[in-house]
Amino acid sequence: MATTPANRQPAWDEAQESLSMSISVVRAWAVCPEQFDQISREDRANLFLLLLQMLETTHQKLG
Repeated sequence: MATTPANRQPAWDEAQESLSMSISVVRAWAVCPEQFDQISREDRANLFLLLLQMLETTHQKLG
């Protein structure tokens, strides 16, 4: 694990948590896609956009 200055630690922790949540959703979708069948096509698109936004934000925080 990379070391971070103490003043960046809260942002680093938040970014790591966001990344972990995003990975969990994508993993669940990949392992059991039928669980997401009840979600409308529009809501699925919105979920993917939200995940993308979370990943982009995380990338900026960790970069």
